[in-house]
Amino acid sequence: MASPASWVAQNALFFVIIGLGAGWLWYSQGPMALVQASLVIVGLGLVIFVHELGHFLAAKSCDVYVKTFSIGFGPALPGCSFRRGETLYMVGALPLGGYVQMAGENTEEEDDSPRSFKRKSVFQRMAIISAGVIMNVLFGLICFLIVFRTTGLRQIDPTVWLVASGGPAWKAGMKSGTTVTSISGKAVHSFDDLRIEVALSRQGVPLEFVGNLPDGTQQILTIAPERGPFQKNPVIGIAKTQGGTLNLIPPLPQDSVLKSPCLPGSAASLARVILWGDGPLPSAWGEEKAENPLPSDNPLKLATALGEALVNNAGKKLVYRLDSANVIDWPADGFMFGDQVLAMSDPAKAGDPFSLTPVRDFFDWRTRLQQLAGQSIVMEVSRGKTDTGLPAVANGPGVQVRRLLIPAGFRKALPGQLTMGLVAEVRDGSAASQLGVVAGDKLTRLELLTAAGKVVADLDLNSGTVDPLALAFRLREKAILAGPGAMVRTSLNRGHKHQESKPLEAPLLLAWDFSWFASEESAINRDSPLSIPELGLAYRVETIVSKADAGSSLIVGDRIEKMSLKNPKGKPDAGETKARWVELGAGAAVDPKGGQVLESRFNQGAWLDVHIQDQQAIADAESGISLKVNRAGENLELDLPLVIDPRRPLVERGLLFEDDSHQERAETLPQALSLGWHQTVRWMQTIYMNIARIFTRDISTDSLGGPIEIAAQAFSAAQDPLLLVLFLGIISINLAVVNFLPIPLLDGGHMVFLAYEAIARRPPPAWVSAAANYAGLAFILSLFAFVIYNDLKRRVFGQ
Repeated sequence: MASPASWVAQNALFFVIIGLGAGWLWYSQGPMALVQASLVIVGLGLVIFVHELGHFLAAKSCDVYVKTFSIGFGPALPGCSFRRGETLYMVGALPLGGYVQMAGENTEEEDDSPRSFKRKSVFQRMAIISAGVIMNVLFGLICFLIVFRTTGLRQIDPTVWLVASGGPAWKAGMKSGTTVTSISGKAVHSFDDLRIEVALSRQGVPLEFVGNLPDGTQQILTIAPERGPFQKNPVIGIAKTQGGTLNLIPPLPQDSVLKSPCLPGSAASLARVILWGDGPLPSAWGEEKAENPLPSDNPLKLATALGEALVNNAGKKLVYRLDSANVIDWPADGFMFGDQVLAMSDPAKAGDPFSLTPVRDFFDWRTRLQQLAGQSIVMEVSRGKTDTGLPAVANGPGVQVRRLLIPAGFRKALPGQLTMGLVAEVRDGSAASQLGVVAGDKLTRLELLTAAGKVVADLDLNSGTVDPLALAFRLREKAILAGPGAMVRTSLNRGHKHQESKPLEAPLLLAWDFSWFASEESAINRDSPLSIPELGLAYRVETIVSKADAGSSLIVGDRIEKMSLKNPKGKPDAGETKARWVELGAGAAVDPKGGQVLESRFNQGAWLDVHIQDQQAIADAESGISLKVNRAGENLELDLPLVIDPRRPLVERGLLFEDDSHQERAETLPQALSLGWHQTVRWMQTIYMNIARIFTRDISTDSLGGPIEIAAQAFSAAQDPLLLVLFLGIISINLAVVNFLPIPLLDGGHMVFLAYEAIARRPPPAWVSAAANYAGLAFILSLFAFVIYNDLKRRVFGQ
């Protein structure tokens, strides 16, 4: 036996490496980093230990001779190995997994031993192989149980804020703001539950959705998920937009690009605190001198003028005058992290944006935004922290109440106009459905009437004077003027088999349903149409130019086939980033029997418009768009500026709110067990779905992480011990799922061979097993090298 001095000398290099690593952590992260690193090592080691323990216990219970039980690979670390009974227990130098070495597992000479792995029955071997995965699932369940029984788990509420126009949910009549409570009898606790339940359903098989509307009314809808040409899983066409509460997001890390709770370049980012009270309103403004008069006797015009001043003088020093002698600085103080919205301009008092009323909830806030689109508005927020460190409430200790003016925002658009397409879908039970409007009809004229029959607006959709992208807003604007009982006289053409479409004998009189005003519908998917919620119909917008602005390089008839947003000017990488082209069609859909053109495939104008509103384009007035167009058979690439479209105001002002969430916590152990099992199953489903989406290229392989990424995320999670427990539970489930994939050398690959042996009553030929194992080894080593490359690229080189 070596003396202590010689043992230290033999392992000096190991201790030097450990000392250097600990010193670097202490120097770069502080002394608490050593505690975090220790927790990570113990935690990840525990995940591996649990897996190998499953194999070990199952092998022992089947009387298999276990030679080695190792956490890690390679030679044992100094002082980290011992023998007890017949088994050597050790911690290997490479912390990349572990193994249990059993007699007869990989060698031929021990096949005759009654304690050899290969001498055991097929089902005993299956039990030994699957035990590691089972233990990882149980470990994950225990981790989730601990979290639910202590602090609980933050869950995003299953509230639908955005509905894809023309999608299954839209056709069934789901409104934005609906909180789903169950799907076909299964309780829904979070938006992830909703998403996974739909994704795992069968296409076309109806599901019963039970939900509550914002006013508390229960809604029951039957929706059949669909998988369109651009979806890999069944979907119903809903989305969870950012926000859900009236609290702006908390402070972000210092290296974040966001320096305020507002999207860069948005209307909210230009907001300024109003310093005047309930007394006189400003009468003039300017940069150095208040020399620009303001209509202080008209609050609506005053707010509009001030909003325009903020838009045209972003970041500049401004002043305003309350009376002839009192000139006051107007500092560029805007929204701050953690602000809580208390009140805002009320549409019922549209003539006075400075007259505020309390905001009830997030749905009320969004509804007001829609009603006040195109107008400057005022919002009141509480700001500050209470003595407890929680966000302050109005008039609480340490709180400040501030009012801010937010200018109107408008959409950007191409320097031209796209072509109105055909009706794509009709919502069940809507006015359009009841009067027989069907997909394939072409809207030609819409006349908005008052209840008494007076024409308020006459929109000729064939004349080229009506932008199809602005149609819904124009109708909504005129419907407000028409008032209750408004109707839309709808002229349309209807096609017949083997015949050109012809006008109906008489226009249809559709009732304008104001109850759908607050429904937020958008072209979420590539093939989504645009909708008019109040009429219950959705129509296509073709990517064919019907009108071009003066001086534009577009001409009438150009067919837009691809688009790419340009980087804003002035960005360091503006000339380095390659264009990312978005396909907008691949020719016409053709009947394979007769060669007849069925429908234009260039009908993704609504989706094109969604991309144009990308924040990269909105944030910089000089940013533009690149288009690939087909002009009379010639392919051209055009660089175009994006122009402000005053006909289409933005509903969103660019504020970033905290998500609507709840802390799901178990009061009893059985309840914690139920919630933990639900979370375990959900994570297994999610991991399998994500693996499938990697093979279908819906998820980039750049998102794959290896041991460095896992350790880094675990180190970050270790700042909160319970967050680390949750992370270890997720990693354990990941290990179980990946290990059970049918890849040779993994547990799943062994199970495939054992299943073959159970069915064929003989093991596979030796050459087949050897070839499969070599292929599996090559795949695993290649995958390992790739994830290490990803880790280094992400964590070391910052790419």
